[in-house]
Amino acid sequence: MRADGRGVLWGAVAVALAAAAVLVWVDGRSREDAPLPPATPASTAPAAASAVPSATVSASATASVAPSSTAPEPGLPPWARLHPETDQRCPAGMAYVTGIYCPYVAHRCDTHLGAPGADDGGYVLSGRRVRNPRRCATFRDLSICGGKPLRLSFCIDRHEYPNQPGPKPAVMASYNDAKRLCDAEGKRICEAEEWIFACEGLRSWPYPTGRMRPNEACHLDRVPRRPNPEALGAPFEVAGEVSRLDQRRPIGSRADCASPFGVFDMSGNVSEWVHDREGKKHVAPRVTALAGGDWERTPGTCRYLDGNHGASHRGHTTGFRCCADADGMAPRQKMPDGYKLPTRRALGAPNR
Repeated sequence: MRADGRGVLWGAVAVALAAAAVLVWVDGRSREDAPLPPATPASTAPAAASAVPSATVSASATASVAPSSTAPEPGLPPWARLHPETDQRCPAGMAYVTGIYCPYVAHRCDTHLGAPGADDGGYVLSGRRVRNPRRCATFRDLSICGGKPLRLSFCIDRHEYPNQPGPKPAVMASYNDAKRLCDAEGKRICEAEEWIFACEGLRSWPYPTGRMRPNEACHLDRVPRRPNPEALGAPFEVAGEVSRLDQRRPIGSRADCASPFGVFDMSGNVSEWVHDREGKKHVAPRVTALAGGDWERTPGTCRYLDGNHGASHRGHTTGFRCCADADGMAPRQKMPDGYKLPTRRALGAPNR
């Protein structure tokens, strides 16, 4: 609660908004062609490689370990697999994600949606963030990788919070709310690179389902309703306004909206809070970022990060999911000097 004369008022607003967020949820009811160094257990990893930023809370398939079967897994589309060590390394309801991550990726869009923007030569993804937020219908079967690769090993909720199929995902949650709720479960906010990797898989797909915009498989491209900012900021009106604006779909209702690691709804439905270690504390792009886009006409790609909001921001399309350290594994490791992923490679993605 604030220490100045407005402390009681702001405290009441915060409590009411937090309660509204809960009500909104309840009422809704790699280098594959080259050998990889072995992953380092957490107990032997260098401290610098496994450090977790202070802004976070402590708490599938890899390029070197393939899934045990090539047959489709029940409940998942053909391109998605849970890592065989998921049950061993992660709590129930989470997916184990491990492999080599490329920090800077570019994809070329062959077919754009909507009005043309600035001339970017067709490359809509460059570096960590989307430089041109145009929506893309079809990407070329090619990715360009740059920067020093990292080995990531972590657990991530398979669904948006509350990570239970059936209800609608929680919204009107701030970054601070998400951090507290993940902490209460012994988990933490996902790092941006973790969220991106869980979405795009080992070959850096632009969408979790491949190179074609998944506006049928995922919940995307709905026409938004005009929000009333005053109602969204009023403790006794926010629930009704969110209900009026709401176009969420229930958790688990889009079985084909799954990433290669078996994680659902990473494109569309609700945007999700992540911690971006490349962001800034007080100005955009911030360390508090929103990933994946929502049900409206957003880019919806795995690398789309909206870093324009601070830790107290709440929105009617804003949710989250949690991550956790994998049992016995360092979450982030630098690769040996000289190790490189191919600069250019085919996405190898399904044509969908």
